[in-house]
Amino acid sequence: MAVDRADSRGALPTLGEFLRRIGPRLVAGQDHADPAALADPAALAGLADVAGHRSRPVAGAVPASEPYTGDDIKDLLVVAEADEPWLRDPCAAGLRLSALAGAGAAGLLVNGPAEATAHAPVVSAARRGAVPVVFASGMPWLRAARVIGDLRHDAAGVRAASLSDLLEAARPDRGGDAKPLLDWLSAAVEGTAEILPPHEDSSRVPAPDAVDALREGRVAASGASNGSTEIRMYAIGSSKPHPVLVVSRPVDFPPGAVDEVRRVLPFLESAVRHPLTGPEGLESAQVAVLQLLMGGLVTWARRTAHALRLSRTAMAASAVRVHILQCPPGLRDTAAGQCRQRLRETGLVVRCPVDDGQVIIITAAPDRDRDDDPARDALTSLVAEAPDYRLGTSRQAPLAATAGAYEEATQALAVARNRAGRVAEYEEEAGLTRLLPAAAHSWAERVLQPLARLPAGRRPEITHSVRLGLAFGVSGAAKLSGQHRNTVRAHLARTALLLGLDLQRLGDRAVLSLALRIQDDLAADSTASVPDAGLRELLRHPLCREWATRFLAPLDTARRLSLRRTVTTWVLHGARTEETAGQLHLHYKTVLAHLATAEQVLQRPLIETHRRITEGDDSANGFDGPHDVVLALHIASPELGIIDSRLLDG
Repeated sequence: MAVDRADSRGALPTLGEFLRRIGPRLVAGQDHADPAALADPAALAGLADVAGHRSRPVAGAVPASEPYTGDDIKDLLVVAEADEPWLRDPCAAGLRLSALAGAGAAGLLVNGPAEATAHAPVVSAARRGAVPVVFASGMPWLRAARVIGDLRHDAAGVRAASLSDLLEAARPDRGGDAKPLLDWLSAAVEGTAEILPPHEDSSRVPAPDAVDALREGRVAASGASNGSTEIRMYAIGSSKPHPVLVVSRPVDFPPGAVDEVRRVLPFLESAVRHPLTGPEGLESAQVAVLQLLMGGLVTWARRTAHALRLSRTAMAASAVRVHILQCPPGLRDTAAGQCRQRLRETGLVVRCPVDDGQVIIITAAPDRDRDDDPARDALTSLVAEAPDYRLGTSRQAPLAATAGAYEEATQALAVARNRAGRVAEYEEEAGLTRLLPAAAHSWAERVLQPLARLPAGRRPEITHSVRLGLAFGVSGAAKLSGQHRNTVRAHLARTALLLGLDLQRLGDRAVLSLALRIQDDLAADSTASVPDAGLRELLRHPLCREWATRFLAPLDTARRLSLRRTVTTWVLHGARTEETAGQLHLHYKTVLAHLATAEQVLQRPLIETHRRITEGDDSANGFDGPHDVVLALHIASPELGIIDSRLLDG
């Protein structure tokens, strides 16, 4: 497995920076501490000083208990617990550290108390293998990974600051010069970046036919190689013939280098072809900021928005609300303009990159001691004046939690579609994850443990893609995150393989969704010991049964029994409406009507998810609506076999 170097190798945190950050946890007997703390001082004396390895890049941390091969652990800090037997066996320690050295690991961290007699074999083996060894207490691999992640985040903030200055220089009213952006991109990918004008001779590029396809708009991106150089090419702008961005480097493009190109591309388009004062350039910048927020890259989003003078009020707020305005697709530009007019500069207004009938608005939330919300009131009055508009609004949330607030707004919109006033705010409820017993945390960790085999630097990116993919399908997730469709598809497939899931099955998707949601609620430093339990046992908990009864109660009235039957059959047939209609001997549109009513009474979006599953990747909004229905129906009627027994007992 390759290690993500999104910040490039030189910008990764170093072992020395990691040691400075965890300094209070270091155990005497390593680095320049008193060698008398070891039973064999000569072993420490012979060890290549940690100080001699302080410049080693560290991309992440992984547990020593996981099997790794090839370059899976290149630039990673391998963390072993002090009681692992091989640490006390000189032969086993020598073999293990030799393997770490050959795979390019950043080093070994031994987590545990300072037991000097236990350290001597591994120190002696490290001396022979020239592998730095760190002894620390209270530093399991998850905590080490978080420390390294924080260091990388800090480095990203510095890079974002430099990029924001370049974006400011690239604004048309400052000259619109693309050269600083190209210089920055060249350094970021450790190669070269240039723009090939529409009519310039392309024979010097290894694949001139690919350049022609890009210029003519037949493809948006392409790649080529001349044996010693890898090249990535991107069409710029929306007018044909397109200028072409050509980025090259001596070796294969790692995922991080591709990310750097994607971050700059929207703004490079603006600098080259579309003034930010025009609609296309403005929209490109707004979508880019939304994608950064959906990925949790708040520093990037804030600095980018500041440089481009986009909704500084919302970007600087300590808490925000996300609103989704639904309108007829043909009126979306009008609706977006109306939102901007009413909110002025206080809200970020973006045409949804997934659904052409939606506008996404992010506004600063009022102080919690205030009942009024001028931004919400302005949007509500707009909906009141336009019979074809509907509005869903989230609760207050930190800017870093934009993706979660977007989920809430989506759920609220499902309610607003069928409400008289056509406006709804997310109403907090006691969700299933909050009612599960403490053992649910251990279950979720056990289910998701295979994800530790993912490259540490890429794990957050892949997990984020999976969350969006569960909600919006491949195409929707790609548009919301700024990734390529094939990247999202690969992330889903890789996750499914590691976890032993079939994500074409609605039950498997619901179980993965539940595990991820439980993981979000897990206290990072929780050390409470709880017994292991399978999902079957967890869902039998009395509070879970109460939740399922309450959740399904709106379908259990006498006049809605047909709805319950339709929804149950729909779930049993994997959310495929045509099969549901055939099973129930109903018309396809009748099933859709039943699902629309079920959306209203269950307050969960269902229909768009159905369309995504049955008609392809290009539809939108679902989030955990169908997943909650699956779980509630299983709890209420486990005999239906909605969730496979291998997942219930695993």
